[in-house]
This record gives sequence, structure tokens and C-alpha cells, in this order.
Amino acid sequence: MKTKKLTAEAENAIAAGLYGPSGARFPSVRQYMQETGISYKTAYGIFKALEEKGHLLLTGNGWYVTRGICAVDTPLYTLSKSKRRIGIHVKEINNPYIAENLRNIQKLLRQRGIETLISTSENDEAEERRILASFVGLGCRGVINFPSVSEGLADFYNRYPLPMVFIGRQIEGCALPFIATDNYQTGRRVGKFLRSMGYGEFYYLAPSVLSETQNERYRGFRDYFRENGLFLSSENLYKSDLEDDNMFRFIAEALKRKQRASGGRLGLFCLNDLFAVKIISYLNRAQVNVPREVGVVGYDNLPVAAQSALAVTTVSYSFKELSQKALSILEEAVKTREIPQKLPTVESVILARKSTCDFSDS
Repeated sequence: MKTKKLTAEAENAIAAGLYGPSGARFPSVRQYMQETGISYKTAYGIFKALEEKGHLLLTGNGWYVTRGICAVDTPLYTLSKSKRRIGIHVKEINNPYIAENLRNIQKLLRQRGIETLISTSENDEAEERRILASFVGLGCRGVINFPSVSEGLADFYNRYPLPMVFIGRQIEGCALPFIATDNYQTGRRVGKFLRSMGYGEFYYLAPSVLSETQNERYRGFRDYFRENGLFLSSENLYKSDLEDDNMFRFIAEALKRKQRASGGRLGLFCLNDLFAVKIISYLNRAQVNVPREVGVVGYDNLPVAAQSALAVTTVSYSFKELSQKALSILEEAVKTREIPQKLPTVESVILARKSTCDFSDS
């Protein structure tokens, strides 16, 4: 109880700037123990609690204040500008979307003579925290982050001392910049596209861990139909992990039953091409005709979408443009030590392939 109370007092003191700006050196555990008259064990417990909450960062033998991007001429600023180096955290190394972005980012950074450090957390929140902290000690100027879907690190991100840009999506509760495609408008365009092709019932397939507030594509898709007199309920939203074969089998059978009951044509928008390719495989096993009974649209225009047995209709955009804009945002933040207020988006287009067909004149 004593440690909890003292930790809260230390949090308030750091937030009030009593220990200096972000990047300032914090007293050592022993110094803090002597200043406050507490035991070493209690002081160390306070430091670890402050570190866990993102108020302090341990690098080398020193503790540093973290209240956002570190100020110019602070010890952490001096350390972070010591090398021409950018840290890149990825949530999963085998993700084709991330791999394509990494290829473009590394090429652009090599052209500028900047070294990259790439590390993956495999969607482990504690490991991501450790990786991001290590980038500071390794002298990175800034960070590109392909974050996991967890929102548990929002406060940690807000207090992180290096400029950081997220690629792919905005983090709820986090003020740091992000670069993404025009997800909401794309969701609306895909809804309009499927409807114009003659499909009559509409569904969305997303990862089970992605909440509705995180999923702008789904919200755009849903809102388009709401505004055109069609209400998508929770029954129109399917969720699964990509590796969950049983759930994909269940979804395929559920869509089969819905199609057979109505006799109509179903349009399915998937979060990405990997989901689209897999659900098409299970629909085929369930003897559902794609695209005549169920039309499927993916996202990202990954090679697998064009190379699969049935080429997948997908949403395409420029990975190069996404990488260029992410680095432009990061470079500006490194220079100004501020969070940019205006963020660009990358526009996308629908590439119609064999997983959808046009019934509008039939």
C-alpha cells in the first residue's frame, strides 16, 4: 500500500515537470532512496512500477523521464541522435503486408544512408514494450511501428521519448501520428461496388481481436449500407483468427445456409487478401460457387490474391507511397520534436477479378 501511494506521488511529480522535461536524467534508485528516506526495496519497486507505466525508461545504467518526445539537448536526445539509425517494430514478421512495406522502407532508408534495426514481438505486448525501450538505448532517431491490435500500450506510446509513426492504423487513445490508406472511404466504395455488381446481401470478415472502433473499413462498409436503406447487424459481421480452420469452416457453412435460404447473391468484404483467399477455399469445399453465389473482395493487392486458383478482387494502393509518407512524417517529427497535426492518407482503388462478377444487367 505504501509503495502504491509513493508511486502515485512520483507519477504526479513527473507529470508536473518536477524532474525535468522528457529525456531528462532521473535520480538513481539509491539517490531516490536517500532523498525520500525509504528502503532500497521500496524505491526499486517504485521505479519498476513507473517503468511499467511508461513514466521512466532504463537504458544503460541510467533512468530517464519519459513524458513524450524527448526535448532537445536532454541526455536522451543526445543519445538518440548519435547514429543515423531508425528502429522498426513489427507485430509479426511473416505478415505479407508488413513484408512488402518493410521492403520499401528499407530501400528508401538505404538511399538516405540510414541504418534500420528491425525487431518483432509476435503480438506480445510485453515484448513490444521491451523492443521499443531498447531502440532508445541503441541510439535510434525515431521509430516506425507496425503495432499489434492490443490497445494496452496507448499510454506507453504517448509517453515514449522517440518520435514514432504507426503504419496501418490509428491507435485508440494515442496521440502519435499514423499513416494508412483511406480505410473508411474504401469500405464505402467496396459496399457500393458489391451492390452495383448485383449482390443483394452483404457481410464482412475480420480478425477476432479487432474491435469495431479499430476497424474503419468495416465502419465505412456498414455506414454505406445504412445510408442506402440496408442495415448490417452483428449477424453480418464474422470474426476469426487466420489460423482458425474450424471457424473458417463454420463461416463458409453459415454463408452457404444463408445463400440457400434466400436464393440471392451474397457479397463478402474481407479485412485483407489472406482472409479472402482462405474463405474462398472453404466456400469451395462447402460447394458454394464463388463468385456466382458469394462474391468475395479482399484488401492489399498482395501477390497471393492474383496467384490463387481464383484471382481475388481486391483493393490496391501504393506501398511505396505509404512508406514515403510514413518516413516524411517521421523525419518532420525528428526535426521539430513535435507531433504533426495534419496527416496524409494513401488513396486506394478496387481491382475487379474473378472472385466477383457483374449481375447488374441480369
